[in-house]
Amino acid sequence: MNDSALNKTLALVLWGKSPDGADDVAVYPGVLSKRGNRYYLKRAGGDSHPELLSEWLPRILVVPDDLRETLCNCEFQLSLTVGDIGDEEAAGLKQFGLRWPS
Repeated sequence: MNDSALNKTLALVLWGKSPDGADDVAVYPGVLSKRGNRYYLKRAGGDSHPELLSEWLPRILVVPDDLRETLCNCEFQLSLTVGDIGDEEAAGLKQFGLRWPS
């Protein structure tokens, strides 16, 4: 990742499977920020700023115009797969500072 996404809006897109096996997706908008050598998703209206691991950074892409509204009008996106989203996994996301939408 180059620093072109730094301090710009970023949609963290998490893909998972619901307990019944259906595909599920959640979008978490924020701003990509950096403190020291660490990157964070600075989220509005909260103290939660999840750290984005360095190995994920090359996956940050510009949001195409046709997806801009779907991805909360963010300029960049980071798409990750989280696997099955049951109660235990949803609790893990909460520790990360996120809540899976119900």
